[in-house]
Amino acid sequence: MLLIQSSETDNTTSYVIQWLMYYGVKFQRVNGEMSIFSCDFRLESGKDIEITLSNTKGESIELSQVSTFWYRRGDWHIGRPKLDNFAGQTFGVLNQEWRILRETIEYYLESRPHLGSIKSEKYHNKIKSLTIANSIGILIPETIITGNKESMINRIRETSYITKAIWNMFNIEDKGRHRTVGTNRVREENIECLQPKFYPTLIQKEIFKAFELRIFFLGQQFYSMAIFSQSDQQTELDFRNYNKEKPNRNVPFNLPLEIRLKLLKFIKKMNLDTGSIDMVVTQKGEFVFLEVNPLGQFGWVSDNCNYYLEEKIALYFKSIVS
Repeated sequence: MLLIQSSETDNTTSYVIQWLMYYGVKFQRVNGEMSIFSCDFRLESGKDIEITLSNTKGESIELSQVSTFWYRRGDWHIGRPKLDNFAGQTFGVLNQEWRILRETIEYYLESRPHLGSIKSEKYHNKIKSLTIANSIGILIPETIITGNKESMINRIRETSYITKAIWNMFNIEDKGRHRTVGTNRVREENIECLQPKFYPTLIQKEIFKAFELRIFFLGQQFYSMAIFSQSDQQTELDFRNYNKEKPNRNVPFNLPLEIRLKLLKFIKKMNLDTGSIDMVVTQKGEFVFLEVNPLGQFGWVSDNCNYYLEEKIALYFKSIVS
């Protein structure tokens, strides 16, 4: 049986499931938002560990029945008891004990054939991925992380820099409005109001690009899409500043062999079997790596380029479960 760990809002999981049903692949989907688990473990000499997970609806999963695992989204959760005394201290201990149990579940599932990795997503590090890409000979943007006001002002006076989160894009709620903190150009007036020393902040030298690339990979196969974001002022800095009224033109793109070979080395060093890579192609025709997302949305790449990635994922699991 295939066990799918996802979330309610991930439509691509649902599309893959339609193909799984078409090909007769037995599966069970678990959505992190809805499923609060209790669990039973049994360890005995000479036998495999037995793990049973149960949710609040009375449904259970025998992990010994799981032959393959797809991590798409979400997390495992456990119900907590009601406590009258020492709740704060006790919950701190219980959270650590649940961490051990959760990591055991993750280890058990990922010891089987699987696609995606909980560990790779939780501990994904953009700086590490830039370092690995650079070590392989893939071009990267000049990247500075500093909390020094004088140093940053001197740099942005020399050339154009952008800033983005060291971890992931995030939202800030302000008076009932949600603001997305994404990729922005760094202006001197943004820095002047800061203290001489501030929290370490990432800046990258701006790349003047011909177009952007979103590259989804499955195993050792790459499915690439060129995004012509430069002709729109709203998306020229980052295609994720979507213009829904006038979307960017997206077309299939064939990666040069040299770039494919370097990316194969990169995903091997990163220990990834699926994900999405963002690159840009400069006006000089250079391929520059920006980041990799171990989960990575692939639905719009599939739709725009007719790659039928949902079916390919279903066939991947069919070959294992069958």
